[in-house]
Amino acid sequence: MKFNVGDRVQIKTWKEMEKEYGLDKDGDITPNDDGISFVRTMRFLCGAFATVESINKYGTIKLKDFSPENKPKWKWEFSFDEFMLKPAKDEKYELHIMSDGKKTTAVYKKNGEIVSRSESNLHPDDEFNFKTGAQIAFDRAFQPDPEKKKVK
Repeated sequence: MKFNVGDRVQIKTWKEMEKEYGLDKDGDITPNDDGISFVRTMRFLCGAFATVESINKYGTIKLKDFSPENKPKWKWEFSFDEFMLKPAKDEKYELHIMSDGKKTTAVYKKNGEIVSRSESNLHPDDEFNFKTGAQIAFDRAFQPDPEKKKVK
């Protein structure tokens, strides 16, 4: 067994699994005949970090503590197999706040990739206050916006 209860893992990307195992006739990833597949409806979990909660006698893995952006929004649980997972590298989060006195920008990064970028602009009738601008930009960086695309 490659993983133990309590290990922090990352779910492999779809491309990683497809390259390793290919697609079956249904367009899912099924590396062997044991019937365990990574199905297309699980694709939103690709790249997510989680913790191994339990491993049953057949090697089926249950995960918990998903990274917030990939947390399933329903109570139905997925089961995982070793082939779907890899050891997690340390997650690194950064928040950069910059200002030129007129515009304050917040850039939120996870593992070096920009997750969101936001800004607040000084109103002509206001006096510049870095703390206020930073707070507004910070709040906007973490505000859920379903139309906002991941910044690359």
